[in-house]
Amino acid sequence: MPRGKSAVEVRKMYLLPEARGQGLGLYLLRSLEQARSRYEAFKKSGLKPPVY
Repeated sequence: MPRGKSAVEVRKMYLLPEARGQGLGLYLLRSLEQARSRYEAFKKSGLKPPVY
């Protein structure tokens, strides 16, 4: 899989047993992807991204 210069890799993700099976891991990964997309859009526009 080709990766850009600013690519990151999530190698492991641990959830408590009671949190498993509820879709939290998928939610977290999708949230990271969306945040990365927003950051890239700001970077291309020349604007400074907001700090959360």
